[in-house]
Amino acid sequence: WYKRIFLVGHSYGWIVNLYVNKEGISGILMWDSSIWWKWLLEDVHEDENWEYYIDWWNGYRFYISEKLYRDFQIPSEEFLEKLKEIKLPIKIFAAENWLSKAAERYFEVANEPKELSIIKWAYHTFEDWWIEELLSQSLEWINSN
Repeated sequence: WYKRIFLVGHSYGWIVNLYVNKEGISGILMWDSSIWWKWLLEDVHEDENWEYYIDWWNGYRFYISEKLYRDFQIPSEEFLEKLKEIKLPIKIFAAENWLSKAAERYFEVANEPKELSIIKWAYHTFEDWWIEELLSQSLEWINSN
């Protein structure tokens, strides 16, 4: 039924795209993706129920799965090596005020055809005007591939 399928991953969610079967996939979009998370390990705690959480906001607990906690421990180099294996068109987006340096690193190792777009003034969640810009550029790229 589908003629083209594109994988999209935001933040840590893009890592799934590294490990899935890419047969029949037309391209990959990375939205403000991260793999430099060793620093996150310092903020991960365990509660009285042995559940993992990140405390970034003065007592607000952001719970994560045990699997994600284990993923935080995977060396960044492994993900970069997996990215180098991808032979599909890839579009890398970054929010200027968050992970633009990481995006430049991904762009460096990604295979052609590849594109990089840093959305000026945007933050990681692409709220407000920036979500329209992100979606508009994504759709434009999809339609051109």
